[in-house]
Amino acid sequence: MALVVPEPLSRPPETTSFPSAAEYAEPAGDSGMSGRAVHASAAGS
Repeated sequence: MALVVPEPLSRPPETTSFPSAAEYAEPAGDSGMSGRAVHASAAGS
């Protein structure tokens, strides 16, 4: 659900898929679960 974001303009949805979804989900109001999941992924990657 959180990763249901259209491909970025000039960013491959391979590694930027998580951060991209986070940025889009944050303003959408999903910074609770998506934000945390993305933060953990970004920090762990």
